[in-house]
Amino acid sequence: MKSKLRVIVLLTLVALLTLTIGAAAQGNYTLDWWTVDSGGELASTGGAYSLGGSIGQPDAGTLSGGSYALTGGFWEGVQAQQAAVRYAAPGAVGNGDCSSWANACTLQTARTNAGSGDEIWVKAGVHYPGTNRTDTFTLKDGVAIYGGFAGTETSRDQRNWQTNLTILSGDIDQNDVTDPNGVVTDTVNIQGENAYHVVTGGGTDSSAVLDGFIITAGQANGESPDDSGGGMVNVNSSPSLTNVTFSNNTAYYGGGMYNEYNSSPSLTNVTFSGNSADNDGGGMYNVRNEVGSNPSLVNVILWGDSAANGAEIFNDPSSTPSISYSDIQGCGGSGAGWDTACGVDGGNNIDADPLFVDAANGNLRLGFGSPAIDAGNNAAVPSGVTTDLDGLPRFSDGDGDGAAAVEMGAYEAGQMVCGVTQNSGYTFANNSSVVITTTATLGNLACLYVDEMGLDHPNATTGLQTGRYWLIRGLQSDQQTEATGFTVTLTLPTDFAPDADDQVCRHTGSGQIWDCARSSATTNSITRAGVTTFSDWTVGKYAPPTAVVVTSFTAAATGADVTLAWETAAEFDLLVFHLYRAHDAAGPYARLTADPIPAQGDATRGASYRYVDQPGSGVYYYQLEAVTLSGAMSLHSSVRVEVIASQRQHLPLVTR
Repeated sequence: MKSKLRVIVLLTLVALLTLTIGAAAQGNYTLDWWTVDSGGELASTGGAYSLGGSIGQPDAGTLSGGSYALTGGFWEGVQAQQAAVRYAAPGAVGNGDCSSWANACTLQTARTNAGSGDEIWVKAGVHYPGTNRTDTFTLKDGVAIYGGFAGTETSRDQRNWQTNLTILSGDIDQNDVTDPNGVVTDTVNIQGENAYHVVTGGGTDSSAVLDGFIITAGQANGESPDDSGGGMVNVNSSPSLTNVTFSNNTAYYGGGMYNEYNSSPSLTNVTFSGNSADNDGGGMYNVRNEVGSNPSLVNVILWGDSAANGAEIFNDPSSTPSISYSDIQGCGGSGAGWDTACGVDGGNNIDADPLFVDAANGNLRLGFGSPAIDAGNNAAVPSGVTTDLDGLPRFSDGDGDGAAAVEMGAYEAGQMVCGVTQNSGYTFANNSSVVITTTATLGNLACLYVDEMGLDHPNATTGLQTGRYWLIRGLQSDQQTEATGFTVTLTLPTDFAPDADDQVCRHTGSGQIWDCARSSATTNSITRAGVTTFSDWTVGKYAPPTAVVVTSFTAAATGADVTLAWETAAEFDLLVFHLYRAHDAAGPYARLTADPIPAQGDATRGASYRYVDQPGSGVYYYQLEAVTLSGAMSLHSSVRVEVIASQRQHLPLVTR
């Protein structure tokens, strides 16, 4: 019926048009042409007529006088664009059209091309906003940007930040002093001129999402507005940030983040540390400028930032952040001790050292016993967020109370299991399924704690697994004191097929010295029995460091004296030195030192040595021998010297 009605109405309009054009020959006239728009039953009107349907013609406007031409046409139906995933890498690959990992574009290109509803998946590595100081990563409404991908994933929940740290860096000239992942470890290590703002809010609302990134090396030291927000600047912007770390950014105002003019971003599981401001707000600065800025902070850590005023947070009188379940240095914690200058106390806040594993070297994971463990608000974690910045499960029981709870900050801590019994196996599923099996020898072991670190161990040697290690503790019933008198079996997972040389290795606490052994292995794990103490653990092939790193060994003749001098950079379990002398480079060599020369260095420092020999006239060759605590010996290259003097008995002289 509707179709017939449309035809009748259309024919009527055509007839009226024909009559009007015929009348035009009799004199002056005007012709008003009314629009017929598409709309799928949406009525389009013009004059006294209306037509509903899916066809349309463009406006012809008002035609008057002279000869006339009438043009028209029909519009094609347009299908709404579907949300897309755009793939970004530190450098474009393939054809760089963002359509797949094989054709990934840069993050800036992906951001430019993205439309509302799109996601941008960002591959691990260091991403720079450009080459100019004003270049920045600007967020967009409706676009969610996710970091932590290896570049092979087909679904977002496959991303694993354990080995896929994704860095947004302001080091546009790429000359800053950084850790191996590209994160500046101190703002004094920013060299030259960096981007003013690593990330910019861009006037967005909460539909703009940034999730899974480390923001570092922003340097807002220019003229206004480039003096504020080294890590991120928001002006009339309220984006959503989850699992983000602001590390070592600097500015005059708001080293980590600057929020101005109705900027109220939502921060969940975000960490600020090492950021600095010359004036106000080392971690965050919130300012009004006509309309106040009131960000929301839940499960957030601000600790170890610095500024002349408000080391962690500085607010002008009209800006009031809402803070809950967060650890803010200097704010006093919830309750009577809360400092209202920090913002509104939303409850469950603390003011206690989060015990970062190694803040000085950029490791902002929570160490064992951190007060931020299991202290967050599960309900505040956005729907769909199931992992932390390491790609490990977001909810874990880190204090052994039997309830899994989210941590404050960007990283989830380890798992604790208490009530340990004899001859039982314990699998730590949230830490890549480490397995600890107890024996009949339990001692006072009551609790086990395992925390996977998603980075190289700082003392790992070549051959040990990169990208992760495990902090493992055996505890007494107080959950703090180290347990003794136990024997357990430890099974660690591998991301490679172990061969006969791969082992389970425990860091001894001394430099690059590891205690390695194995009992058995599978295609994806290695097991070690007889473990009686815990520490930091990893897997792989351990090559013990050279017993001594000799940086120089010289021989110089002065008259009858030959002065032998050597320096070391480090000495690993070294006991003594011996010196040998020969008339030919090939030997034979005779020992000079009836009494050995004691080692003076250790695994972290070397020493200087001097010995005087009086061999008589001739050409001589000397060798240096190092002897370890285990009795292992190593010889170092020989040095040659010629002496012109009468034979005299040598008098040794050794100095440190």
